[in-house]
Amino acid sequence: SLIAADTETGKNERILSTGDENQKIAGLSAGWSVDGSRIAVWTQTGKEFRVSAFNVETGALERIGQETFNTGHHLVWLPDGSGLLV
Repeated sequence: SLIAADTETGKNERILSTGDENQKIAGLSAGWSVDGSRIAVWTQTGKEFRVSAFNVETGALERIGQETFNTGHHLVWLPDGSGLLV
């Protein structure tokens, strides 16, 4: 699940997304886009991991690219927001 909360108090938690029946948010790493509009996350389907982006405004979870991975690590947006280092 992708959860937002007040960083000072830990309160006001709200679930932003849990994924859907086909892909679950894996919780391995997340990274805010430079402009703050998306959060890159790892999603999991079966034993495959993919990079997806959660759109903060619409709540949509979109797959980024076609690659699948055996595991996931840090996700870092490029400084100009044009892509991710995986």
